[in-house]
Amino acid sequence: MPRRRIALGLLLVVALLPAGCGSDSTAGDSGTSGSGPTAGTGGDSNGGDDGGDNGGDNGGDNGGGSLSWVPFGPKDPQSPTPTWSAYNYLADGKCADLAGEVANLTADQGGDFGKAMVALCQAAVKGQSKQWAVVQANQNAETGALNHDCLTPLVKDLMERGLAWRRAHPGAVPRVRFQRVTTGSGETECGHAANQENGEQTTEPTDEPTEQPTEETPPTENPSESSSPDAAPTPDE
Repeated sequence: MPRRRIALGLLLVVALLPAGCGSDSTAGDSGTSGSGPTAGTGGDSNGGDDGGDNGGDNGGDNGGGSLSWVPFGPKDPQSPTPTWSAYNYLADGKCADLAGEVANLTADQGGDFGKAMVALCQAAVKGQSKQWAVVQANQNAETGALNHDCLTPLVKDLMERGLAWRRAHPGAVPRVRFQRVTTGSGETECGHAANQENGEQTTEPTDEPTEQPTEETPPTENPSESSSPDAAPTPDE
């Protein structure tokens, strides 16, 4: 009996040895060639692509934030042109009128700076993102006939802020916050000073420009000129 038990025990040990060795080998191979490298590569690739693409698309849809515009006064002067008329069109978000105002200006007359003004309006108000490059290329051009001691610094500051916004929100469209003087004399500070120089009788401005309560809705593609900056842009032809 003892010998039979010993023999049976040895047979059981021999029978179990191949199964144990096979199990260890399989576990080792699976852990090295499967889980480790595959998980690492998948995480890097999917995380980078999804994060970049989704972040950019969502930023464009949501607008990425707002951009405060230059002030507009309905009682500000309309002349001399093109200085005041061009500024007023920009401040009021009337991009097509602005483009027509500066279309015939040569580079020496401030035409290139006028291009930057038009491009800024189209990029921010109309959502035409390719126009940001035109703003950057012409923002330091000669101002010529568009130069004005009070207005030009406001426009240049808006260009700088707009380009900074663009760098912070690539691929997005800003929600433009228009600023209009809706109380008192209806003049901006620059407009009041110009009216006084022109001898027009105006009351002293009592209020800072009031931000428009509604913000521009970011357009989808190729938005066109709208009759009022308060209305949502409509697609171009």
